[in-house]
Amino acid sequence: PLPGGLLHSNVMGCTMFAAVSGSSSATTATVGKITLPTLKDVGYDRHLAVGSLAGAGSLGLLIPPSIMLIIYGVLAEESIVKLFAAGILPGLLISGLFSFYIMYRHFRDPAASPDTRMEGGFWHKVTELAQLGPVVLLMGVSTLVLRHRPRRPQSVSLGPFWCWRCCGNLALRWCWKA
Repeated sequence: PLPGGLLHSNVMGCTMFAAVSGSSSATTATVGKITLPTLKDVGYDRHLAVGSLAGAGSLGLLIPPSIMLIIYGVLAEESIVKLFAAGILPGLLISGLFSFYIMYRHFRDPAASPDTRMEGGFWHKVTELAQLGPVVLLMGVSTLVLRHRPRRPQSVSLGPFWCWRCCGNLALRWCWKA
């Protein structure tokens, strides 16, 4: 397992949610509401857990589709697509540096981040990762827009599928109308 364990879920969750929402406050609030109670129950150091959340939550300002980059682009009359493209690498680099710092803190103070292992085998882990499908879909659509190749038929055709997949209780005919 990765040294620092679940604290990396804060960083990766904030990075992925920032790539979907474009807002730092929404990223911090949403990921914090989900992860902080679990980290507290497992026994992680409160300061390290909140610090990883606060630091990684600020990535919403940098990673596209950042609302602040849109406002800056409009006010400065700069290309928003170029600003988005310029924010990807620094955002991912900062995310990696946050994870590196968590590993460093784990080796410096192992009690601050207890060892937590995911139960179940390989297929259990794969099915858990499959729940990230909507996030991957939104990140893919954002990537197509950044590459100046928005493919509306490809992007829109997956909408009804994810509607049916995520909300299994909906009838397939409702998704077809969407």
